[in-house]
Amino acid sequence: MNTSPARAIGFLAVTTGILILISVAFSTLLYFTGGFRVWAMHAFLVALGVLLNMVLAWKLHTQLRTQSLRWNQFMLLIEMIGSLVVLIGVIWVIGGAVSGRLPLYQAWILMAFGYAFIGLWLLLLNLHARSRNRWSRSLTQWGLIASVFMMFGLLTASEVFSPSLYSPPLMPQFGQLLGGLGWKFLYPIWSIGFARVLGKRTNSLIRARFAENPLPNLKICKHTIPGSSSMQMARCLTTTALKRLP
Repeated sequence: MNTSPARAIGFLAVTTGILILISVAFSTLLYFTGGFRVWAMHAFLVALGVLLNMVLAWKLHTQLRTQSLRWNQFMLLIEMIGSLVVLIGVIWVIGGAVSGRLPLYQAWILMAFGYAFIGLWLLLLNLHARSRNRWSRSLTQWGLIASVFMMFGLLTASEVFSPSLYSPPLMPQFGQLLGGLGWKFLYPIWSIGFARVLGKRTNSLIRARFAENPLPNLKICKHTIPGSSSMQMARCLTTTALKRLP
C-alpha cells in the first residue's frame, strides 16, 4: 500500500471510529434527556460515520484492485448496500423524532441490518489481509470478531421485510442486540486500531527510506530553508522523505 493513500485511509478509519463512538454517547443521552436536538445530532453523526465508511471502502477497493482480488467488486457492493440501508434508518430516526409516528424501533432494526452487510465486507477484508499477512494478527482477529457480531444483524431480516404489529419476535431483538454491540463498539475500536497500524507502517517506511540515503534530503532542506531551526529542518526532512516514497 502506497504511503499517501495509506495516510488518507488511516484518517478515514480513525475518524469513522470516533464518530461512531460519539454517536453512541448521544444515543445514551436519549435515555436521560431526549429532545429533537439530541436525536438530530445522533442521526447526523451516524450518517456522517457511514458516509465516511463508504469513502473508506472505496479507497480500499482501489488499493485491492491492483492486487487482482477476486472478491473486490462484491466487497464494495455489499458495503455500499449496507451503508445505504443504514442511511435509510437514519432518515427514519429523523422522521420519527419529528412526527412522533414512525416507530424508532424499526430505525434501530434497519441500522443493525445495514451494518450486518458492512460486517460481511469487514469479514472478507480481514480474511484477505490475514491470508497475505498484511496486518498484525491481533488486528485481523479483532476485525473478524467485530464482523461476526455485526453480521448477527442479519437476524433482523424478518422485521425489516415484514414488521410485526405488536411485540417483535425474540430473534430480531437478539440480532439487534449483538449486531449493535458489533457496530457500536467493536467496529470503531477496530477502525482506530487499523489507523494506528497504517500510521506505524508509514513512519517505518519514512525512516527506512531516509536511512537508505539521507544526504539528498539534507541538501534539499538546507537549500530550501537555510539557517532554519532544528524543528523546521526535521519537518522538511520528513516531508521530503514522504515525497520520495513510491
